[in-house]
Amino acid sequence: MARPTKKGIDYFSFDVDLDSKWDLLEAEYGLEGFALAVKIYQKIYKHCYYWTVTKDELLLMSKRVNVNINLINDIINRLIDREFFNSKIYKKYSILTSSGIQKRYREATKVRTSVTMHKELMLIETPVNVKLTSIKDVNNPQSKVKEIESKNKVKDLCPLFEPAYCLYGNKVSKKDAIKAWNKLTDDEKKLAHDAIPAYVEHKKASGQHMQHFATWLNGQCWENEYESSDRPPEVDSSLVETEFTKIKQMVLDKSITKDGIKERLQKIALTHKREASHIITRIENEKLIQTLGGA
Repeated sequence: MARPTKKGIDYFSFDVDLDSKWDLLEAEYGLEGFALAVKIYQKIYKHCYYWTVTKDELLLMSKRVNVNINLINDIINRLIDREFFNSKIYKKYSILTSSGIQKRYREATKVRTSVTMHKELMLIETPVNVKLTSIKDVNNPQSKVKEIESKNKVKDLCPLFEPAYCLYGNKVSKKDAIKAWNKLTDDEKKLAHDAIPAYVEHKKASGQHMQHFATWLNGQCWENEYESSDRPPEVDSSLVETEFTKIKQMVLDKSITKDGIKERLQKIALTHKREASHIITRIENEKLIQTLGGA
């Protein structure tokens, strides 16, 4: 009996001087966010050059690293926002990959006589030893893009459904929820996903029973307004401006290091997480970390 073809790799390189986006990730989520990102890279390279994000995969990741599944979702979305992974591929297939990952995978597998990669996921030039296949043609449990033709099964057309379903929490009548979800436009799906935390918090605070997810979606309840006391607090723009100005001046004066910025942001995030996130965005937009160079 022939041995199965090896797809993954045993190790991957990790630079000593990391890109500034790693500093910003650690500043926002601490070592927990940094460690989870590394775990995701390990998951990717162990399989091959991508990881399909499904409900079961998220639950297993949550159990293994002892991190709340909602926080894992939050960090994954932030990694995509900061271009650790390709956003278009994630939105279409719920798959995490990037050109950098594929280049490292190509380098690690260049001595293999034959390597299979999916043409829909390719972000680099096709290596000479690579055979391209369609992701839909591969009977792979990692793939979330199989055609489901059984009348007793419902096809989920949007990778945001599983994160939204997990975030909602009231996990009943999933088949009906998927049907309701697939009736929505892409914009409505995004609005619904983003509105879930406020709805869940509102129900917890009031002690009221949560609707089934399908009912909530069919009623377009993401458009509902809640009492101001149930809404997330407004961002303290004064604090954001003050702290950002201080950090920017210290960068210009070269009186602060990258680690110093991370420590300052982590202290702010302890009591003002939303404000810290806004400060990080402004730091990133003005490329202050890059200004410090190797400091």
